[in-house]
Amino acid sequence: QARERTKTRPSRDASCMTTRDDAGAGLDACAELNDSDLGWMDALDGVGLEPAAPNCDEYSRPPPAKKKKHAARRPARPLAPPGVSLAPEERARLEKERNREHARNTRARKKEALEKLRREVAGLEEAAVERDESERRARQIAKRRLAVLQCVFRKRGEGVLEREEWGKFLTSDFELRQPLNPHQACRPADVEGNRKLSRGVDGFIDDVASLSVLFRSVGRSADLSYRVAAAPTFACSVLPPAPTVVNDAVYGHWGARTTDARRHGARGEAGIRGLFCARFAESGCRLRSLELVYDVNALSEDIVRSTETPLTRVPGCLRDATFDADPAARVVTKATAPFQIVDCNRAWLELCSFPSKSSVVGRTLRVIQGPLTDRESLKRLHAEIIQGHATDATLLNYKGDGATFINYLRVCPIYPDRDPASKPSHYLGILRDLMADACADDARFGTESMACPLCGGTGRAPAAPAVYS
Repeated sequence: QARERTKTRPSRDASCMTTRDDAGAGLDACAELNDSDLGWMDALDGVGLEPAAPNCDEYSRPPPAKKKKHAARRPARPLAPPGVSLAPEERARLEKERNREHARNTRARKKEALEKLRREVAGLEEAAVERDESERRARQIAKRRLAVLQCVFRKRGEGVLEREEWGKFLTSDFELRQPLNPHQACRPADVEGNRKLSRGVDGFIDDVASLSVLFRSVGRSADLSYRVAAAPTFACSVLPPAPTVVNDAVYGHWGARTTDARRHGARGEAGIRGLFCARFAESGCRLRSLELVYDVNALSEDIVRSTETPLTRVPGCLRDATFDADPAARVVTKATAPFQIVDCNRAWLELCSFPSKSSVVGRTLRVIQGPLTDRESLKRLHAEIIQGHATDATLLNYKGDGATFINYLRVCPIYPDRDPASKPSHYLGILRDLMADACADDARFGTESMACPLCGGTGRAPAAPAVYS
């Protein structure tokens, strides 16, 4: 039967020989063609076409993939050494023992594989528990850090100046970076180009004090401020959308805005919005650094629009503290009690009705105080000055001729050099007569009913000012 199948099967060699003979015949036919018979190829070249290539799919087709053979099973252990014949009973007994041995080995391998699988599953479960626990701790830390940030911004808006309070939230090497604001008091050592770098907890408290003075001036510079006993306030907070937490850093939006400047007579509220980047100590909730980004010019324009008065530039050194061309009344005193007057400008002399600088230099600011000057306000003012902070107050002061006026006073420390450890050498006081502006507005209306309720349009304070009653 095998011979018959071989006879009926077509011979591969014969087909191959036929194909080769046909190919040889085709080559002989091509050799007999003349050049004139190939004109059709020139015509194809003229139209940019190329003659079709012969069908090579049969030759370019990849060979079929070979099927993978399964690994051969390991041969069974021989029952006896080669050349040893066994009786049927003995062979049956040995085969039974060999099968039992194989079964025991199979059970042992399965048991070992099962134990290995159990260990792997236990390891994966333990890793999953640790991962969930670490994620839970990370969420708790992120939540606490966001709460710390909210508290820091809120207390910054409240003007908190207690060092013990800020020590709960800031590390000893804390750094605050922000744009340099020329209308805000600043240490010369903190200036780095157009940026301000406040170092440590004390540097941050100095910035809080100077920022509070800047925002309170929006309300205190208004026409009706002297009629309101309560000091103006402002708020500072983290703004939506929710901050983004990346490892030990938190990124988000922040804002600060006055809350009652309109109540004090301002044309509107003033504020600013910006971005922040807060970095915390590793695995802790205390701030290591805080970087604020905002538009200083936009803030200045907003304050000017609210107060309708130009902003006063805060000098960085004693040389720029007083100059006669400044329309704001300025006076410079020593940094230690009794705070003797060192210098003043012409606007201060005109406001306080003194003929020349020689009449006040070397004397104390008691020359513009009197029996109606509030002593409690002076004590609070002196306490802030001793700490080296910028501060402000609304006081009833006296002129050289005995007339009284309600004075909004801003005090800024002046440092002798760029040493971060330096203490203030002098203090600059910037004065503003609130009643003069109010009386000028009343005179513009020209009616007695709209005159100032405190002075009746005379420009002199009464014996008992309502603001201190």
